[in-house]
Amino acid sequence: MELNATINQVFRMKGKYEQTFFKSFFNVFNSPDGLTHNHILSMIILDLDGPSRMSYISEKLSLEKGSFTPVACRLIELGYVEKVRDEKDKRVYILTLTEKGRNFSQKFRTEHYEFVEMMLQQLSEADQTIFIHAISEISRIIDSLDV
Repeated sequence: MELNATINQVFRMKGKYEQTFFKSFFNVFNSPDGLTHNHILSMIILDLDGPSRMSYISEKLSLEKGSFTPVACRLIELGYVEKVRDEKDKRVYILTLTEKGRNFSQKFRTEHYEFVEMMLQQLSEADQTIFIHAISEISRIIDSLDV
């Protein structure tokens, strides 16, 4: 496949992947009032990666740091996240999940995993195997890129 066609396929795949496994789940997930997509994804990042700087989370969400600040403030206000000073650099603050945030994140992840499993069960066993192998290989290759 030529390079331009491959790049076009990457763009198409991103949208399809997000729609199939994320946006369609957000449409059926019963989210507490006041929590947006970015609030939830921020908690998932903190749950998976541990306490993190705001700049790290905003980068993961592809948001400017200034656009992420209201997201963080709302999560703190709702009691899902707390802001603590970095032990190494007192000028820096780290976001960490509260017990409420961990409970929510784990509930969300459990329901999301069940949703993805339900989606994949629509495939034949052969296609499930191919999909899982392909995702594993794509992840491995992307992880090997210098970014």
